[in-house]
Amino acid sequence: MGPAPAEKPLSYDKLIKAFVKRYYAELGEWLLGERPESVEEDETTYALASARGEDKHLCLRFKDKPGMFLHLELQLRGDVTMPQRITEYVGFSLEAILRALERGLSPAVLVVYLDREHYREDPGRFDLVGALSFQVHTTYKVVKLWEHSPEPILEMESPGLCPFLPLMRGQPEDLVIRSLQKIRNAPEEVASAEEKRDLLLALRAMARRVIKDMSVIEAILSDPELLEGDPFYQKGQKEGREEGRVEGLHEGEEHALREAIVDFLAARFGEVPPDVRTRLAAIHCREELKGLVTAAARAADVEGFRGALPGVAG
Repeated sequence: MGPAPAEKPLSYDKLIKAFVKRYYAELGEWLLGERPESVEEDETTYALASARGEDKHLCLRFKDKPGMFLHLELQLRGDVTMPQRITEYVGFSLEAILRALERGLSPAVLVVYLDREHYREDPGRFDLVGALSFQVHTTYKVVKLWEHSPEPILEMESPGLCPFLPLMRGQPEDLVIRSLQKIRNAPEEVASAEEKRDLLLALRAMARRVIKDMSVIEAILSDPELLEGDPFYQKGQKEGREEGRVEGLHEGEEHALREAIVDFLAARFGEVPPDVRTRLAAIHCREELKGLVTAAARAADVEGFRGALPGVAG
């Protein structure tokens, strides 16, 4: 018998598309300032012609705005060929675009980049000038998520876009905590228990893009049921066992949590006072340290964090 087939790598793209598909209306509300009354998917000719089965138009209809025929691209990584790709898409989809115009839907293309680290400059346009008066010009909207405030999403009734918050402007750890609170506090009629769990899984995955220290993420999002359902966490656990890193895990986690708290405080408030470092070094309870990660994110200043610290161990 030959070797077992290699396990397919986990895909952030699939995870993002799975949860965004539930929240197209919220996406329209964030981008356009008004929640659409209806959102329908319309498969494109481009998807059929290029085997890109997940490419869709979104038909958005509003109460007080003209309808929109939107092609949306969510990009984790930069793509220097994006202008050519969008122009190709428009060519393949021209018939559908013209039909949409007849139905009162204005065509639009939006590319949303999620990850600053892997972004590659996208001019939002493609220009080609040839002979005999031949010209092609395509322009489209480019959104870089890290340049945008999270407040409009936090002000929405629905928590559907909260997994994106760690990637937006601000302190990622603080945005994870605020996302977590909004998801958990959403009424049942707005987000079911199953939806909340899926949103928290997506939040963990997005947080990993910008928070490299997993102990910080585990401290904030440490629900055992959540960890069991997180394929990225399970993969990390498996790799850890295979590499023989189980021994000393607790002690290593405590050290990592202390370092994460100090780094977080330094990033927010500057130099961390020696007494705060000393008192942190005296704490050997992982649960207390995890609670202090949250305190470091919520404190208004170092003095506020100092008040959350337990007394020096005797």
